[in-house]
Amino acid sequence: MDLKDTGNSGDLEFGGYSKEQHISTLENVEIFDNQDVVEKDPNSLNAGLQRGLKDRHMSMIAIGGSIGTGLFLSSGATISQAGPGGALVAWSLIGLLVYAVSQAMGEMATAIPVASSWTVFAGRFIDPSIGFAVSWSYWFNIITGLASELIAAANVVAYWNDSIPTWAMSIVFWVVLLLLNMPGIAVYGEIEYWFCLIKVITIIVFIIISICVISGGIGGVVYGVKYFGSDVGGGPFKDGFVGVLNVLINAVFSYGGFQNMTLLAGEAKDPHKTIPKAVNKVWIRILLFYIVSIFCMCCLVSQTDPRLLSPDHSVVESPFTIAFQKTGVSAAASILNAVILTSILSAGNSNMYSGSRILLSLVRSDMGPSFAKKYITLTNRWGVPYVAVFLTSIGSCVCFVTGIVGNGVVLTWLIALSGVTTMIAWASITFGAYRFRRAWSAQGRSQSELLYRAPGYPYMHIASTALNIIMLFIQGWSSFSPFNVSSFFSAYVSVLFFVILFAYHKIANKTKWVKLSEMDLDTDYFHPPPDQDDLDDTERNNVPKWRAWMTKVSGWIM
Repeated sequence: MDLKDTGNSGDLEFGGYSKEQHISTLENVEIFDNQDVVEKDPNSLNAGLQRGLKDRHMSMIAIGGSIGTGLFLSSGATISQAGPGGALVAWSLIGLLVYAVSQAMGEMATAIPVASSWTVFAGRFIDPSIGFAVSWSYWFNIITGLASELIAAANVVAYWNDSIPTWAMSIVFWVVLLLLNMPGIAVYGEIEYWFCLIKVITIIVFIIISICVISGGIGGVVYGVKYFGSDVGGGPFKDGFVGVLNVLINAVFSYGGFQNMTLLAGEAKDPHKTIPKAVNKVWIRILLFYIVSIFCMCCLVSQTDPRLLSPDHSVVESPFTIAFQKTGVSAAASILNAVILTSILSAGNSNMYSGSRILLSLVRSDMGPSFAKKYITLTNRWGVPYVAVFLTSIGSCVCFVTGIVGNGVVLTWLIALSGVTTMIAWASITFGAYRFRRAWSAQGRSQSELLYRAPGYPYMHIASTALNIIMLFIQGWSSFSPFNVSSFFSAYVSVLFFVILFAYHKIANKTKWVKLSEMDLDTDYFHPPPDQDDLDDTERNNVPKWRAWMTKVSGWIM
């Protein structure tokens, strides 16, 4: 990467671009097809992109976009390795962390809704070199995450037909995802809306049926909470506190995609409304779609079930599928497996979108290869950075390695690498939000001017940052006793990669810690239109009462 042409040091103070480039996202836009808002300022990070994502798109993607391989597949490994009690504790702990991160992320993205949001904020609010390292490490995390989704999709297909080579199915799904990302953002939003709706409905149905099976209403066997009180397989807390530590990385991976929702900020129609609405309901999503689901699985699936994890620690079968088999309905497991397949493809679709927007922001911020900038920043007639999409999809071709070394082992490694990078990203988000709020006050601005304020400042920001850093270093402790090179590599290679990227950029550009008094809080700051609220009131009065009631109920849940 040629980083010598990034401009003067003043530009680097703000993550690779200057304050003067773009002040208001509303002063430099035009309407496209009487519907979508297009950024026309060539200096903006949102240049060429369309604000075509509606409220319902953002709300549904906020919950469903992060549900994929982590919940449907790796949750089985969590139960097997930590026991039902340990799995529940690990997922609950990470759930609390996710809530803190989402609030911090929502505050920044609402104020400055740019493409790639928090990956840009790390450079603007902390240090340009940290922004560089976070952005590139997370882009690599995206492509490995996409690869893991392709591998997982091929594994799910093997449930029906295991004679098809993994690499062949991976290619098929890779082409499908590439084609889905080429139309405009409104098409992407609509596709993801229905993908996510299928996932949400499936989990709700799963919880309802699971309660019936647990109580003996379906299947004729009362399971209750017997696995929580059994000593079989190491008991409910297998290996105790150590067992919980061992599965934290799986829990992080399962929640990991939620931060991608604010990467959509640069293409959301009303970010000052849609983003706060999405992050404010994260707690119900964590409770219903993760904690309750895990509890139901722990009640129905024994930690000793060989289908959860093979002897080489690779994922064998989804615990959701195993649980549905206990209903006694022969087609139930097959139907759920089909839903899991669509869920995995949805998560892969989200990864391809997120990766392309991060890559786009990197090169526009002069943090990428300068010789390729004019190509990577190209957008088609629908506002899609198609070159960035293609390059991101090419990076995911690491999935083809599965044809050589075995799909299950590679998937397990990719999960570990993805989870660790996610913790680095979360730490940068909470610490960046802490400095953002401090700079806001230091520059004499009133906190009431913020379009959305995260609760718990500054204690929640500091505590969540510290917890992320602590987990980052202790999650691979088991690789030291006895020392295992493979385990150590999977646990800490992402940390090493981040440090190398940071050191390289710091030495090459001699960047400095961004001072609070000089922090750029104006570039791309969002100024809501003054008549927006009145327009919404008029539209709301014309909506039938039954539809308004249904919207309110579904909005509370989703």
